[in-house]
Amino acid sequence: MGCGQWYEKAWDYLEASGLSDFLRPVHRRIPHFKGASHAATRLLGLQEFKAAKTVKINPDAPQKNAQFLITWRHCMVKQCGFSGGIFTSP
Repeated sequence: MGCGQWYEKAWDYLEASGLSDFLRPVHRRIPHFKGASHAATRLLGLQEFKAAKTVKINPDAPQKNAQFLITWRHCMVKQCGFSGGIFTSP
């Protein structure tokens, strides 16, 4: 199964199970889902997250909870509207 097929399967599951919050359909986007804030706080318990010096995060609204958690880390955020991989560090 290719990467695109995994995404389709995940999006289909979010739609069918009612786990997505809003902005339907969720296909081809980073979806808002119920429990996102709890999932973001679980990052704090991951050894990989604790050891990371730099964290790359998307500027998308569904990831805002994770964005707040990484304010104490070096953060790379892709700028909207740039497709050339331009990142900024706050």
